[in-house]
Amino acid sequence: DADVLFHREPRWLGGDAAYSIDLGNGRVLWLFGDSFIATSDAHLRSQSTLVHNSVAIQTGADPTTAAMAFYWATGGDKPSSFFPDQGAEWLWPGHGARVGDKLLLFQLREHADPGGLEILADASQALLVDDPDDPPPMWTTHPVAVPPNAFEVLIGAGGALVKDGYLYLMSPGEAIDVAETGNHDLHLMRAAVADAAAGDLSKLEWYVGQQGWVPLAQITERPQPVLTDGQIGLSIHWDPVSARFIEVQVDGYGGANVAARDSGLLGVGWSDLATIFRPLEANQANTLVYSAKAHPELSAPAGATALTYCTNLLAPFTSVTDFTSLMNDDNIDYPRFVLLEPTGH
Repeated sequence: DADVLFHREPRWLGGDAAYSIDLGNGRVLWLFGDSFIATSDAHLRSQSTLVHNSVAIQTGADPTTAAMAFYWATGGDKPSSFFPDQGAEWLWPGHGARVGDKLLLFQLREHADPGGLEILADASQALLVDDPDDPPPMWTTHPVAVPPNAFEVLIGAGGALVKDGYLYLMSPGEAIDVAETGNHDLHLMRAAVADAAAGDLSKLEWYVGQQGWVPLAQITERPQPVLTDGQIGLSIHWDPVSARFIEVQVDGYGGANVAARDSGLLGVGWSDLATIFRPLEANQANTLVYSAKAHPELSAPAGATALTYCTNLLAPFTSVTDFTSLMNDDNIDYPRFVLLEPTGH
């Protein structure tokens, strides 16, 4: 019933990533990566343009009944990315958060690997939106400097959470390609919400184990990761029912499962990564299940939490059948909803 949310715009024919951010007042921002945008009234993927990112505004907390308005740019005579491509590089979404009356968004700079067929994400950037209560085409935005680090951690590429006056970021280490062959350690950092709202990440602190929170300038060796076996697309949130932090991701590459772990503290005490759902698509040949996330701002029954996961075909396509499936199968490249029910922690 909730999957219909991603079918409310006949010109938007699927996309991945599917990060969500609570904007307040019943509005939710969705951030998508590669998205099919129809170029004819037939509304077919075979007659569409693949843009590198798009966004949507959900109005109403219940995804089964909420309105959804999608946005992309229209450069020249065809659709183009909402956040413009930058020469040979393009932008895929990281996470972000509402910080006071501003909106802070993280993005991954992507480019083709000149030595192979892969796509590499080896840098992140940030953007501050001054007026997130306006429709996205009316936004005024400013670049925000992301402090460089010698450890190649992609700040903002994982999950983001605002709690107790801080913006927390759970970010993966090192450049990661689309086959997830990079460093899967997850590092934890934080910035005061007031600083983030001012577009100042220079005081970003990293969690380094027994030393606690330390400014980046004082870190002389690679910090201890908070978690291992992470992914580039994940979410972290505070669950008031169990009074635990929950991290959601997939547990591998290909026909993966939706998995989660939890802790009473962000820095320590995390449970082992455990399967919580196996999508039917994971049992199909040549299928990629990825980018699982929680969306706690959405309404769900009896204390449950809404999750989504994404599916696609493993590239390169191995047959004409694969390409035909991508063009015609609505179960591919549309986010799918799942309910995570409370377990009585």
